[in-house]
Amino acid sequence: MPADLMFGSPTEEQEPLPDPYLKNLKENIVKSHEIARKTLQTKQKRMKKDYDVKIWKKSYDIGDCVYILDTACLKGKNKKLSPYWKGPGVIDKVLTPYLLRVKTRNAQSIMHHDRIKPCRDREIPPWVEHYRNKIMSGDHSTPVRPTRKIYCVCRRPWGKGFGIQCDYCLEWFHGRCVNLTPEEAECIDIYTCPYCDSSQPA
Repeated sequence: MPADLMFGSPTEEQEPLPDPYLKNLKENIVKSHEIARKTLQTKQKRMKKDYDVKIWKKSYDIGDCVYILDTACLKGKNKKLSPYWKGPGVIDKVLTPYLLRVKTRNAQSIMHHDRIKPCRDREIPPWVEHYRNKIMSGDHSTPVRPTRKIYCVCRRPWGKGFGIQCDYCLEWFHGRCVNLTPEEAECIDIYTCPYCDSSQPA
């Protein structure tokens, strides 16, 4: 009697059924990968919206009341227990669409628009209201600036010499003010100014 009749043809052999545990495990792994892939895509889009300063640029006007992001860490104080914002302050000059001069009670500083947020308090300090009224009426003691256009962190006219433009805020900076030489600038693909660099996520 032929062997294939006695033992059966190899093609007639049925593959063993997979273990139910392994089958479920494989399906769960595929589902987990799909969920993780969608989550990463969603986070990537949200992070781009949060940190793309050219798309998400908040417009401010002179006289707006704002809070300033406080990045200082004082010795002996827990940063996590300290407020993240200080102020309020008043915008008394718009230098560029991305740089603004903010007056607080005891100081005046130039801030990037990513480091401030609108103050919507129902009650504001009396000095803020008084200073805003002075600005809006034109009666404030800000020194008169030259009519020539000013640039850089030093807020001075261009003059002569090497300069570099930030690829984020498009502001021009003197090479000597940002410690860059023409040779070093040639090696930089995308330049980030000190203001934009401090506003980027760690």
